Amino acid sequence: MMFRDDSSEVMMLYDTNCSTIVVRLEYSECLASLLLLPKAELQPLEDCLSNSRMSFWLSNLKPGRAEILFSKFQLRKSYNLESLLRNSEVSSIFSDSADFARISQNRLKLVKAPHEFMLEILEETKLEDGGGLTCCWTSLSPQGSPLTAHSCS
Repeated sequence: MMFRDDSSEVMMLYDTNCSTIVVRLEYSECLASLLLLPKAELQPLEDCLSNSRMSFWLSNLKPGRAEILFSKFQLRKSYNLESLLRNSEVSSIFSDSADFARISQNRLKLVKAPHEFMLEILEETKLEDGGGLTCCWTSLSPQGSPLTAHSCS
């Protein structure tokens, strides 16, 4: 179980509109997450979620002290990016006139656009600082092998 003691200072706020405590957990300079802790029911928080609400949280976080306990976990999600790409300015990649000359001399076009993402939060114990957290994220190929892997500890 990951443990961050109450002497740890974190950026946080209480959002009265959503009845939620928002805590920003820093994993490294390149990665952080927002931990959303609803006071009671989940529905008020779900009703509040939006880009503008997230911007509000990020711009209004204040230093505070927190004791946070949670187990290591893994999130894995698959997406089909085809409709997103077809509706964007790069839709030509699906046509016979697609230009992939920089990566192949053969005539290529994109047929499918699957994407799988995995986020893994691992407990890491360091005696000198009382414990820590390691976060790894990976973009996976359709066959499940890593395309990119990043570790931020």
